[in-house]
Amino acid sequence: MKYRIMKEGKVKVGKESALTSDKCKKLENIGFAFVSPSTNARWDQHWDQRFRELLDFKKINGHTNVPRAFGRLGQWVSHQRTKYRIMKEGKYSPLTSDKCKKLENIGFAFISPPTYQHA
Repeated sequence: MKYRIMKEGKVKVGKESALTSDKCKKLENIGFAFVSPSTNARWDQHWDQRFRELLDFKKINGHTNVPRAFGRLGQWVSHQRTKYRIMKEGKYSPLTSDKCKKLENIGFAFISPPTYQHA
């Protein structure tokens, strides 16, 4: 399995590696971070900001089904669904179980609801 390895803030993709999914899981279990702490902090801050925006959207609209065309929040929601799907396929995803639980607790639909076109 191929993994994304972070080096100097850039993602190297598609390189063969001796790092198997089993080895990655063992490393994660002992607290190994695949990205630098500063990158993690920025990612968490960005994620938390968008999550707060999602909470505001839900207060106003009564749901969390943000349209993709709804600017940065819509794109973020779409990315969370993609990262969730990748995680469920057993592949590496930056979406943690804690973040999944936060989204589940507010009624987030990880599978996009169908859209209907008016006739």
